[in-house]
Amino acid sequence: MSKSSIFTRIATTSPPQTRQRLMRRALVLGGSIAGLFAARVLSDYADEVLIIERDTADGANPRPGVPQGGQVHALLPGGRIQLDRWFPDFSPEAVAAGAVEVSMNATMRMYMGDRPRSAIPRRADGQDVTLLMTRPRLEYLLRRRVEQLPNVSTIHGRATGIHIEAGRVTGVTYEPAGAVVGELRVGADFVVDAMGRGSRLTEWLTAAGVPVPKLERIPIKTNYVTTVIQAANPDALPPFVGFHGAPQGAATGLDGAVILTENGKRMVVLAGYDTDRPTRDLADLRDRATRAYPPPFAEALQDGSVIGEPVSYHLADSRRRDFDTVAEHPARLVSLGDAVSSFNPVYGQGMTSAALQASALAAYLQAGPDLDRPALEYFRSVRTVVDAAWQPLRIADMAQPHLAHLRPRHYPMLARFGNLMLTASQRSVKVRQQLDEVSWLIAHPDQLSRPSFVLSVLTNGLRREPADSKSQN
Repeated sequence: MSKSSIFTRIATTSPPQTRQRLMRRALVLGGSIAGLFAARVLSDYADEVLIIERDTADGANPRPGVPQGGQVHALLPGGRIQLDRWFPDFSPEAVAAGAVEVSMNATMRMYMGDRPRSAIPRRADGQDVTLLMTRPRLEYLLRRRVEQLPNVSTIHGRATGIHIEAGRVTGVTYEPAGAVVGELRVGADFVVDAMGRGSRLTEWLTAAGVPVPKLERIPIKTNYVTTVIQAANPDALPPFVGFHGAPQGAATGLDGAVILTENGKRMVVLAGYDTDRPTRDLADLRDRATRAYPPPFAEALQDGSVIGEPVSYHLADSRRRDFDTVAEHPARLVSLGDAVSSFNPVYGQGMTSAALQASALAAYLQAGPDLDRPALEYFRSVRTVVDAAWQPLRIADMAQPHLAHLRPRHYPMLARFGNLMLTASQRSVKVRQQLDEVSWLIAHPDQLSRPSFVLSVLTNGLRREPADSKSQN
């Protein structure tokens, strides 16, 4: 089966149908977005699902376990589709709780300092729709839905190790939150590592003498600052404004977004790379927005009152581990979400990728696998999901000067074609839709290499016409 076919099967909009008991107890290590999706999937296949998570969620404040929780988080349309697939009517529930539902085709997106990409009609299938809300609110609503499942419960504590017997995982040790009893052990028939970038699973496996996959890193050195504004006029700007580009003469590229969230709050994020670090000083941020960003950014920072202080975050690298490369991986143990791959956050791929990896877990379990063998089929599907985000973003990140030494030999050709795609997307609805489907993790990037798409890019990208051409080719 081709990668595109595997991705299409995973990213389906069809509601889950199969419910079969394959295990008595499943454990999910970590109760963040990835862990909550995993728990929902496992609830169809286990008598009991236990989530081990040390933090509580109140819907208003970032959890200690999510240090970037106060930053802008984007849920791509592909992620919104999986939310409503696994949690029916989640979108209207979120909107009732203050989330903003928006068609991405009605948003303002700007690239390389050009004019905003012109809007195109909202898709009849609704696959261009996303939800705008803060990370704490999204996680709170999702956790509430998971906790309503009759066979799912939460243990408040921190996982400290795994137990392996005869090549398969049999349980986990953990420290209960606030307790003085020390470590406890809980048995399991299946374990999901959803502990994020800080997962210690590979340490535990190494200590047990089990090979682990190589960690691949791209030193993106992303620096960003988010300012939360109580907007005086929430309708003055589109609900989502995105920018990717570089001012003339700049040493590095810039990224940014202005997002309307619940209760009329607007989040403004300004991002730089390498040694370019936005400060947390509001006057500096306003000056930076005025000098280097399109007008909506400065307007957003002036429209209303600032809530709290601007918060900064630095991410040293994108990273991934391809677990399908290790045949000796213990049976009944899988990883999901940031524990597998963590992307440059400015592209907003993380939560959507986690949701799709959970759907890959469902497809794996639905096939009725031999659980006493390593879940390599699952990991191969996860690799397809990760590649769908990783490969295009890797090429985009290579534009940063401090990553020039990592550029492949054919990078100039790839960069040239990427610029042609952006130009063609201004002139052709079909090119725009196919490019968006890949960017939103609805379709696999392979569709961008099809001869018909390449021809359309070349035809629309090279011709001497204004960018607001109404061509529908």
